[in-house]
Amino acid sequence: MTAAGASPWDDALGGWRPNPAEVSLGVRITAAGPTGASGIAVVPDDARGLGWSTTLSDLLLGRALLAALGPGWSCVTLSLRSEWTATVLAGVGALAGSAQLVDVTGDVALVHGRVHDAAGRSVALVSGRFKIFRGERQPPAGLASSGSAPSDGCLTRVLGMAPRGHAQAERVVWALPRSRRFANPSDVVHGGVQAAALVCVAEDLAAAVGAGARWRVLDLDVHYRRALAVADESAEVVGFIKSRSRSVLSVDLEVVDAEGVLLTAGSCMLARVEVDEAS
Repeated sequence: MTAAGASPWDDALGGWRPNPAEVSLGVRITAAGPTGASGIAVVPDDARGLGWSTTLSDLLLGRALLAALGPGWSCVTLSLRSEWTATVLAGVGALAGSAQLVDVTGDVALVHGRVHDAAGRSVALVSGRFKIFRGERQPPAGLASSGSAPSDGCLTRVLGMAPRGHAQAERVVWALPRSRRFANPSDVVHGGVQAAALVCVAEDLAAAVGAGARWRVLDLDVHYRRALAVADESAEVVGFIKSRSRSVLSVDLEVVDAEGVLLTAGSCMLARVEVDEAS
């Protein structure tokens, strides 16, 4: 993300234009200023997975930070945490949220936010840590100005993901295209998109090992170690069981490149959904 000074591409939100990830996932920042940022995301009617909220979350946190810092600053996401209060997103139609800068110590900033549905019901509490640095004042590459929000509620299909081989006992692998459709202005696959893919893999792993039980994602911690640059070859998203009990699964998650280099690491906790909660 980059905040810029006055230039022909400035808009009312401090010089940002939608990037490909925003356009492809129906996210729009509606306000950004010294006190924070707010935004919305269109969610298909048949969407259920909680991963639909993560791109909005990452964008809100980053925009709130850059708006507070002012022109001439850039940032990269170091970590993203989501704590979901919703079980599923069935029929919400849209998500909305807001975020505020909490602290800057040295070159690391902490930002908190909240995502809710159109009726104001809480969906997730989110936080992120960002490394900040002085950025260039010209518009970065990869900006997008047109496109349409997804109409397919299956997030793995929207992201172009595909399973790699057969699910093993406690491990699953999915391919994630490194598509420019889901890039940020630096031609790197957006951190919120990577987080969404991690949630999809965690949900798939829980379904594979859950012996018919239903599970819901409670939280997700993501640490971005290396940039997942746009490329022709896909990355792999790997999920494996760290620990399990009858009611709780703990899952470790990774995004690795074609050479097996770890780019992004995550962890996720899921809880068994009881019959009355699933109805």
